[in-house]
Amino acid sequence: MLFEKAFSKLDIGFYLIGALARDTWFVDKGIRALGTKDIDLAVLVSDQLKYEALKKYLVQEENFSLTANEYTLRDPQGYAVMI
Repeated sequence: MLFEKAFSKLDIGFYLIGALARDTWFVDKGIRALGTKDIDLAVLVSDQLKYEALKKYLVQEENFSLTANEYTLRDPQGYAVMI
């Protein structure tokens, strides 16, 4: 998961919530995951510098793109992700 990679690299704690958390747990246990069309993710970023570093990392390293909304990026497939 590219968010996990970014959070780990930038030392940002995070929680998986909802169906994505369930499916991640299922895969870890060898259970077939059903999938979901959305991602529920909550991130507490301790300060503005880490928040900006996260956005910069996602754009430069994971091929996200900036949008007109400062709190929304587009992932490599073109889906809007509020961050």
